[in-house]
Amino acid sequence: GILPFMPTEGHIIKAIKAAVKSGKLAKEFRAADVKKVLGKDWKIGNFFSKHRVGNGKYTEHFENIDWGLWRLKQSK
Repeated sequence: GILPFMPTEGHIIKAIKAAVKSGKLAKEFRAADVKKVLGKDWKIGNFFSKHRVGNGKYTEHFENIDWGLWRLKQSK
């Protein structure tokens, strides 16, 4: 369905964390996996690379494991 709002960074992060916690999304995932779980209307584009560890500008939420493969940033 069509989302009634444009998801913000916070919405997307919360939804991904909830999906991983519930087991709907594997701990290591690709953008396509996230879109399958959250729905095709979630525009995630370059969200993971933009918020990767070491990006130098934006809040760090993801670790890049391999080409196109991500996981949530590990708590220290």
